[in-house]
Amino acid sequence: MFWGPFSRSPRGIDKVDLGFHRGLVRRWPGPIWSLSSTPWGLRLFTREETARHLDVLDTVWRETAEIAEDPVFWACQDWLVDRRPRPGLIRRGRDLGMIGRLAMVLKREPFQYGRPAGEIAGKALYLNVGQSTLARPDLAAWLDRQPDMRVVALIHDVIPLDNPELVPPQNVAPFWNILHMLVRYADLVLTPSETAATSVRSRLAGIGGEQIPVFSEHLPMDDTFLSAVPVPKSRFDGPFFVCCGTVEPRKNQLFLLDVWRSLVPRLGGTTPPLVLAGHCGAGGEPVVAEIVADHELRPVVLPAEGLSSTGMRGLVQQATALLMPSLAEGFGLPPVEALSVGTVPVCSDIPVLRETSQGLGIYLPAGDVVAWREAVIELTNKSAKSSVSGFVPSAWPDYVDRVVHRLMNVLASPVYRGASSNSDRLPMS
Repeated sequence: MFWGPFSRSPRGIDKVDLGFHRGLVRRWPGPIWSLSSTPWGLRLFTREETARHLDVLDTVWRETAEIAEDPVFWACQDWLVDRRPRPGLIRRGRDLGMIGRLAMVLKREPFQYGRPAGEIAGKALYLNVGQSTLARPDLAAWLDRQPDMRVVALIHDVIPLDNPELVPPQNVAPFWNILHMLVRYADLVLTPSETAATSVRSRLAGIGGEQIPVFSEHLPMDDTFLSAVPVPKSRFDGPFFVCCGTVEPRKNQLFLLDVWRSLVPRLGGTTPPLVLAGHCGAGGEPVVAEIVADHELRPVVLPAEGLSSTGMRGLVQQATALLMPSLAEGFGLPPVEALSVGTVPVCSDIPVLRETSQGLGIYLPAGDVVAWREAVIELTNKSAKSSVSGFVPSAWPDYVDRVVHRLMNVLASPVYRGASSNSDRLPMS
């Protein structure tokens, strides 16, 4: 969370990180510290310091803003009505930039240097929810100095190993380090889906970690998506679609551009608009470039970055359907968010999305342009928006209580690294 202000808005994985921190700060029954990787090393922050920092992050990211205060949401509404081609991404008005966001943090919160991580001693439990931190050598060195430390890690997925072609090449090697860290230290691994758990178990077994228990717990919904606060009526009275998530090859937004190119000749001026709502990530630039360069796509496809959670909820709830053509996921948050507000998700037919959306979506082959085009046309031609019922979401308090129960069981068990099988652990690569 120390690095939060460096990004303009939170990704799905950041929201999960926030949820864990906030939930455990409120519900962990004993002393608790957050451990952050900072420019001056691993530092500890108290419960109170962590709570203040979370509040500041909410302000910087506008997570607590009302929908009326979200300029990106209203810019999307205006575009849906006038459909004027845009020169690129819609963003929040004047972005403060990284330095500006850091200045905002320092203005609202006294500078926190934290305490040295080495001050922790004796029986304790370390829960890693950031995943990438596990690849840091200084974390391994710290754990080596903590012989009584239990270690639990949340692993979102092993996509860099199962589907390396879908991620930047530099992401693959660090992920092997993460797995070796688990084999060396972990007493328990948590995953967001049983599909992800199966992949994690397989990868761990391949490097000597088959004895590590791996449990899955479906991720909960952010309070914003469970809120009963009404969403403003859309300024646009026709059908439109939304795709949420970081714009990157794995999310497959380029495929949706092909679908919309096939819609334009069929529907002409009645082609429904599509909003691509999400941060432009590594490899996402070609998506925005193609929209800008294609005179047929510019009036019907809008890339938008920086929606608050309330703005995202409003857009998803107003939409005819949410589209999720992703090629690989560990959980797949957008379809679950859509279902929580009654909007049907149209998803790639991959096991994890069927699992987490409880079989309540429309599932299509990820690369079948014709199938997706016909599904969009069918949904567009319906006299009323399709509604979805029967979805049972999980809320953060219940989820955190289940996690706390597992963590307390780990604390009551012997430290794995103290067992005789410790010698079987693989060295760090």
